[in-house]
Amino acid sequence: MDRIHYEELRRSLPGETAVRALVLAAGFGTRLVPLTLFRAKPAIPFLERPLIQYSLEMLRRAGIVDVVVNLHHLPETVRQAVGNAFPGVRYSFEPEILGTGGAMVKVREFLRDDHFVLCNGKIYFEENLAAVLSFHRESGALATLVLVPSDQNPGFNPVFVSPDREVRGFGPGYLPRAGDAPYVFTGVHVLSPEVLDRIPDGPSDSVRDLYIPLIREGKRVNGFVSQAYWCEASTPSRYLEKSFEVLRRRGRADNVIASQSSKLHPTAVVRESIIWDQVTIGERANLNRVIAVGNITVPAGAQFGDAVMTPLPDAPSRDFGGVLQSKGGRLHGD
Repeated sequence: MDRIHYEELRRSLPGETAVRALVLAAGFGTRLVPLTLFRAKPAIPFLERPLIQYSLEMLRRAGIVDVVVNLHHLPETVRQAVGNAFPGVRYSFEPEILGTGGAMVKVREFLRDDHFVLCNGKIYFEENLAAVLSFHRESGALATLVLVPSDQNPGFNPVFVSPDREVRGFGPGYLPRAGDAPYVFTGVHVLSPEVLDRIPDGPSDSVRDLYIPLIREGKRVNGFVSQAYWCEASTPSRYLEKSFEVLRRRGRADNVIASQSSKLHPTAVVRESIIWDQVTIGERANLNRVIAVGNITVPAGAQFGDAVMTPLPDAPSRDFGGVLQSKGGRLHGD
């Protein structure tokens, strides 16, 4: 961020809370294609709101309202997802995607006054960040990574932590020492401002270019182990699974998650599916475990299962001929 841009940003923020935050929303979301061809991953609807709003709400509950969101892929969809619900939010557009480290460097003058939070904008997390901030300040660590138990979140690269909560290493390339335990990184960090001058200019990665060098130098990087519920939706199947998992956690047994702007015919049968906005589902249509991206029409009698349905780019119509599906579907009677 250039100095003029920074000064304009700083004057526009209320300055009521010392702790500030950078929310990461620039990524391409390649594993969530085709959904991310239409919206950036943080703008994907998760139950009743876009994913990024959960991160912003988590920050706000901890009293953090001075927030910058970085942008690159489909930036306007992120701006629309934030909307007017979080008026203190400003943006840092990256013409070249900078990674987690480079994103901090671009706004470091905004972040350097106090400890700050770096938070992924594509997660759902029920943690109380006030407790994390207290833990970080009291520990004297340069960085604190918020972790969750690996046995409850299989399939992620581990972060190895010592019995006294010191991060020792990352991923399968690290050879654990006696007492090290594996955890899963949530995408939430708390950092001391001293780290900002250690990150190289240009694109960089916080683990490779900051945390691993700090650990090698004997500097303390802590792990805060959270028992709160956490999930992320990195693939279409995981997005479907976790959406209904959170719905069940809320005590709801709904079989369909549908936008209020969509229209489902009374005779349509829809099971374990997510229907975005402006979707019309015709009579006798049958959908099972389907994600229907906005602005499509599923005609009468169509049958789809285990499919992602999206508009075709530049399609001349919104009917069945203008729908791309990841797996086969058919019209009734075909």
